[in-house]
Amino acid sequence: MVPIPETRAGMELAGFRLVRKLGEGGMGEVWLAEQLAMSRQVALKILSPKLVRDADFIRRFDHEIHIAGKLRHPNIITAYDAGHVQGLYYLAMFYVDGVELADRLKTDKIIPEKMALHLARDVADALDYAWSEFKILHRDIKPSNIMIDKNGRGMLMDMGISKSLIEDFSMTISGTVVGTPYYISPEQARGDKSVDFHSDIYSLGATLYHVLTGKTPFDGATTLVIMTKHVTDRLKPPRELNPRLSPAVNHLICNMMAKDWRERPKSWQQVVRDIDLVLAGQYPESDAVGVPESTGADADAEETMAVRPPPPREKFHTPINITINRTPPPSASAPTPTPESPAAPLKPQMSAADFASGPQSETTTTTVKRRIRLTPRAVLLWLGWLMVLAAIIGVLWLTPRIRTAMQVPGPIGNQMAAEHDRSGE
Repeated sequence: MVPIPETRAGMELAGFRLVRKLGEGGMGEVWLAEQLAMSRQVALKILSPKLVRDADFIRRFDHEIHIAGKLRHPNIITAYDAGHVQGLYYLAMFYVDGVELADRLKTDKIIPEKMALHLARDVADALDYAWSEFKILHRDIKPSNIMIDKNGRGMLMDMGISKSLIEDFSMTISGTVVGTPYYISPEQARGDKSVDFHSDIYSLGATLYHVLTGKTPFDGATTLVIMTKHVTDRLKPPRELNPRLSPAVNHLICNMMAKDWRERPKSWQQVVRDIDLVLAGQYPESDAVGVPESTGADADAEETMAVRPPPPREKFHTPINITINRTPPPSASAPTPTPESPAAPLKPQMSAADFASGPQSETTTTTVKRRIRLTPRAVLLWLGWLMVLAAIIGVLWLTPRIRTAMQVPGPIGNQMAAEHDRSGE
């Protein structure tokens, strides 16, 4: 990086007094400064001289100033002033007394789930405002572009490569890809010209993946390798890296990072609702993509989710009511209830300790479900017994009637008697 000449603590620049350097990067230096006219602290970004020599970049910087000046949201770092003086280009922004999410990751490695979800919700709410009001994309969402203030609120910064779809597309860098490869969306990696808010949803999901697992979704030796993996490789579910994560947040991240933008949430409002549901212990409304079936510990964890559907009712259940009456013999110590003394309400359940306690009278009704299985073998067995029973009944019913017919007088009776006598002779 080319050092910025003549920048030092105490130096005044266009009405700002430099206090101390907050950091530096590829775009230049960021200073804590005091705006003398307003008596307030600001974050002053001073561009690197190397970038200033690039006329195309200066046009992009001027475009950034106009974009940042439009945005007024509690989760977006507001731009106060911008310009150039003494050959230095600067941008004065709201100063956040806090820490970058990237710096927090360096010390903690993994951010607690609820804290990470609250930060993601703040950023999603800010991006919803930028898209709904101005059709502005951020295009470079990553931990180093998210600040955490002293109250734990997430604030989005560095709108320098944002893109407004209602303005001239030529303001982007021609022939290059804008975005950080570790969090870049597949459509950005392919260099697609028509990207929308779905691309930022993917990048926020990738950021959430990193802060909850301690690892970026994809890694590689070169930028090209990483970008290719975003396009082609299967995403490893975050729970495989951090089993302590809830199944719901696992679904949320996988859905936000779907390869096909059409399978991601349909709006930023949907993302905010899904995050709120996960914070409440429920599954997101959006269907997850690329999440394996839960087994073992995953299934046990899913049983605690509020939106898990109830199991189907089993067939052939016969309820049987069993009433247990336990009335102790009357004793002198147990007073007889009177109409004036209302009886105590019955307990809904009775444990073994209740039986062992002192004399009392209670009635407990328990419903037991008995499952009856009707197999083909059982049906045939029952039919066989019914046929045998029918045959016995038929014999018992016909026998006395045959005997009676033999004793009845008349032609039939005489004929049967004659036949009987001849057989006797």
